[in-house]
Amino acid sequence: MVGPEPPPTDQQSRTYRRDAEFAEKNVHESELCELGVSAVKFLLNLTPSRNRPQYMHANLQSLKSKPSSDLTRAYMNNTRDEILENAFRRGLSRDEQFELSQEFRDDMFRGWSQDDMTSADAFYHYYSHFTRDQNYFESNLNRLKTPVTVIWGEKDFYIDKEMGVEFASKANLELIVLSGTGHYPHLQSPKRTIDEIRASFDNR
Repeated sequence: MVGPEPPPTDQQSRTYRRDAEFAEKNVHESELCELGVSAVKFLLNLTPSRNRPQYMHANLQSLKSKPSSDLTRAYMNNTRDEILENAFRRGLSRDEQFELSQEFRDDMFRGWSQDDMTSADAFYHYYSHFTRDQNYFESNLNRLKTPVTVIWGEKDFYIDKEMGVEFASKANLELIVLSGTGHYPHLQSPKRTIDEIRASFDNR
């Protein structure tokens, strides 16, 4: 879970502003990578409308709009190995972390880049329409007739479980929060996740 951060110092604010102004010039991605991620936090503070920012990790928020999305996209593409190594561990204690098979890990590395599109690029395009799609979905919740059970990891590092609580409440759906589980319950606790899904069908 990402906790609140102290306000930036004057020096940090100057650094964020410098990097943000640089990012807004739409320079080449390789140059953006040299900046690091210091501009992202500053750019998030400039964004006029961030839908439920308290539920979403800052890097995902920053992918919703330019210029922060360009900076984050470049940073993610530049740190592929670190992302693939640690994405499944974030937010979990050492005892809660889980191992992935070598076959799965190899497949992730192979799948990162397909033709001219990387996984980071796909995230970039997906999140650029996130707020639009979320607004459309929520405005049509009253049309949802299919029985749905919401299953969420208690320790989801990327999308806080409170998002699941809010969604289930709005749509009047059953919510199951898996204790000690992060963003990938189907990988961390596959049997438990499958059992919950099967039980939701049995209870219809």
